[in-house]
Amino acid sequence: MLFRSVGITWTETQLDEVCNAFASVSSCARPKISGCPKEVSNIWKSVDEGFEYLCTNPGKGIYVAHQECFARPDLYRELEACNRTFFSESQAAARAGSRQAILDGTCRAINRFVGCTSNSAETTCGEEAADFQYTLVSKLIAGTLDLIDCRLTGGATSVTVTWLTVAMVIYSAFFPNL
Repeated sequence: MLFRSVGITWTETQLDEVCNAFASVSSCARPKISGCPKEVSNIWKSVDEGFEYLCTNPGKGIYVAHQECFARPDLYRELEACNRTFFSESQAAARAGSRQAILDGTCRAINRFVGCTSNSAETTCGEEAADFQYTLVSKLIAGTLDLIDCRLTGGATSVTVTWLTVAMVIYSAFFPNL
């Protein structure tokens, strides 16, 4: 398996395999997605743009340059803690009552998550790695953020696999052996 529940640690060769496989999935899915509801097509477009960034330069080059740091166990533990907090806050937001309170609480949880992972990535791997992650996560979740009318506040973030896992669940349905 190429990903864990919180951190991705692909080698450059594995990343190339994932990118090639995702390109195949994307070319197959793209014509079908256009007939889906706007919410679905927007989320798919975000995932597609995120993988495009991850799989091409400059994104790929930055990821490869920092891959060893992204795989560090101490970063993994920090990101795992961010992930647990996010899910706890998201569940609390889901019980908030009104639709607007749920959306607002979810947006706050996302922004706290982004801040938490950003601090972890920057502290452990440096500013360039945190900026890479911010760009990647922004692309991956843009469609979701639009659905709940939420904007990211703050700067660079690290992508924990909460967002990439959504894409990878889709991907693993098509390529279960990776």
